Amino acid sequence: MPKLLSVLFNSKKDIFYLALFIFIFTLLISIGACTKEDNCKECRIQTYENGVLVSQDDWVEYCDQALKDIEGQTSTVGTRTTKMVCK
Repeated sequence: MPKLLSVLFNSKKDIFYLALFIFIFTLLISIGACTKEDNCKECRIQTYENGVLVSQDDWVEYCDQALKDIEGQTSTVGTRTTKMVCK
């Protein structure tokens, strides 16, 4: 074992734990990169009355299933229509 490694690590057990830590850390990073599909959009609620925009909320980011749940939703009550608009 090179001198530098023998100074830092006193036993093969220390090297094993370091290698295990690096493996687990790399695995967690790769899992995190795979689970988020980067299927995100910014959406906001816009309300129209007789076809004229009367109010709108701030943009909020939605991803994956949350985006699928809200994208394209529309509700009309009387002359007032509320839409979820995404960009």
